[in-house]
Amino acid sequence: MSPHHLAPTLASAIAVAVLGALAAPARAQHCHIDTPPRPTGAAAAPAVAITVGTRVTAGVARVPALTTPMMIERDYQGADLVVDVTWRRVTAEARLGAFRVADHGVGLDDLAAALAVRLTPRGAAVAVSALGGATLPTGDADAGRGMGHVMVAAGAAARTHRGRYAADATVTYARALGDGAAHATHAHGAELWPLIDPMGAEEVTVELGGAVAFGPRGLAVRASGLFGQPIAHGARRLITTGGVTYGRGRYQVGAALSVPAVSDAFITRGQLSLAYHY
Repeated sequence: MSPHHLAPTLASAIAVAVLGALAAPARAQHCHIDTPPRPTGAAAAPAVAITVGTRVTAGVARVPALTTPMMIERDYQGADLVVDVTWRRVTAEARLGAFRVADHGVGLDDLAAALAVRLTPRGAAVAVSALGGATLPTGDADAGRGMGHVMVAAGAAARTHRGRYAADATVTYARALGDGAAHATHAHGAELWPLIDPMGAEEVTVELGGAVAFGPRGLAVRASGLFGQPIAHGARRLITTGGVTYGRGRYQVGAALSVPAVSDAFITRGQLSLAYHY
């Protein structure tokens, strides 16, 4: 599917690029389209390309305790469904998941929608896209499954590849609509919220990533780093992610592990993903 950020489905020549969903920090950038490029060997891209994917996530985070000034650990597990539709230069995505949060049961997370417009010709050495997206507060903010407010984001993404190597960069600006203090009130003082998808009320994020194809055709490893800089107030975060993907025919699967190098956004998070290209 992450992103992963909102770059559209590209030609099969960059199939070594990862699923955006494999990068846990990618999920926190709400204008990210998570669909991976069609694996090498897939049929030629149709006039309208549809990709359906799912992603299973499990993680552990520290949150402020309700009755004491201490921090406690809280785990969560869930899965989401992602649908992408690509027509010419435009890719649209919708994403919704359900998560179990310790001591808070099971429920939906925030509904996300995103749009990417490819600015460069197909086959360009560097593919550049303009990005936009939003999330709607369908998740329970007090349980850590949602933000409690609408979030909007915009930015740009670039990807390039050469032989077995691929690289990408994304810059986004995101802002809460309404009272950004909801981030703090829901988490009783936490600056990064929600639990399953932490970010600030207003921030700029930069993600850099690279992938290398190796071994059997369609197999690739990827590493990425995401840095979030709050505007006015909030907590900086730097999240590193490593993963592996395999694409064959119309299918693509992957696994990844993320850990924060800076901030207490979470302790660790793992993801498994599966996508099918129609």
